[in-house]
Amino acid sequence: MSMKTEYLTIPDDGELKSVLGADVLARETVHEWQLSRVEKITAGRDVFILKTQLAAASVERAFFENVDHPLLCRPIAAFPSGDCDALLFPLLTGEPDDWTSMTDEEIRRRARELTAPFFSLDAPHYFDYSSPAALNIAFASVRNVLKDAGMGEDELEALGSALRENCGAFFEEQVGLLHGDLTEGNVLGGILIDWQRPILGPRPLDEELALLLSRRAVTGVFGGLAHFALCHWFAHAYAHFLRVPFVCAMAVRFARESLKILPKGV
Repeated sequence: MSMKTEYLTIPDDGELKSVLGADVLARETVHEWQLSRVEKITAGRDVFILKTQLAAASVERAFFENVDHPLLCRPIAAFPSGDCDALLFPLLTGEPDDWTSMTDEEIRRRARELTAPFFSLDAPHYFDYSSPAALNIAFASVRNVLKDAGMGEDELEALGSALRENCGAFFEEQVGLLHGDLTEGNVLGGILIDWQRPILGPRPLDEELALLLSRRAVTGVFGGLAHFALCHWFAHAYAHFLRVPFVCAMAVRFARESLKILPKGV
């Protein structure tokens, strides 16, 4: 029987044996939060990584079903597990990136270097910021969550206006596939992992998200858009599958930061 947590349905040893053709000798949880669990699986003489994630919160299974690229670590198996997707990857032994001593500009350059090979791919994506119309739809999709969480009409109108007013700057940049969750921990031996929620949007957004997710301060047009992207994720998660007060509070926090940072009256 599959193992159940509050949000996840985890494949059991028998299910893994049917996929791997070997008994599971050990399994160790490497990382876990409500919507995903990453485990190290020892089966026979081999070691694998099992990633189980709520299917509604990720397009990673579809991403790998549609994308083949030599710089990706592709799963050796991907299958449904209840309302989750389970992906079995080979174990990557490379060291994670270390951005601790890097300047903001060095992180931007590293982010662009890592994502450049995938930018032109036609692949499944989770959020779409590829045009003014798409961005407006994204804002409309989170407006009620933010309002119910305590943001006033004046704030919401100002945020919507700021996003629209900056579209000229957003879409001067080339639009393509972005990783959306680029951190030093998602780079192993130069391989970019964790394609759960790619974004279709302007190239600099990935760079500013990389800084923001590294707890660096971001400013300007794409710093504001990066804050909105995180607001969008938390509001979407709260509305659809993770109704936790903290998640809603994070959506409001990033919405207000976006409003504070985005240039006004452009």
